[in-house]
Amino acid sequence: MQQTPIRIAEILLGLKDVNLIGVEDPADEGSKAPLRVHIECRGERPKCPVCNGMSYSKGTTSLVELYDLQSFGRPVRLIWHKRRWECRDGNCSSPSWSDVDTSALCHKFPTISLQ
Repeated sequence: MQQTPIRIAEILLGLKDVNLIGVEDPADEGSKAPLRVHIECRGERPKCPVCNGMSYSKGTTSLVELYDLQSFGRPVRLIWHKRRWECRDGNCSSPSWSDVDTSALCHKFPTISLQ
């Protein structure tokens, strides 16, 4: 039996390399809307694609909705929080970039951009 929260989320979602941020249950308010499971990519801080230097998070995210999931007979929407990154080198010409899909999220599920 698994008791590690990260491993439990991996098993329930069928995905690796993601952190579970939280879950919204609109049915708590009498809605028949799907569960909304918020996730983000887990992994090393990306290197700058131009100079291979260190990057930092800009503190902003884009939300991508991944849908057509089921959990215990209920519809589920994965909400992927894609982080924006920027090169630490002020002289680098690289624009900011977002998380890369490290767990085949977008290949496994259809997507709808929310932001």
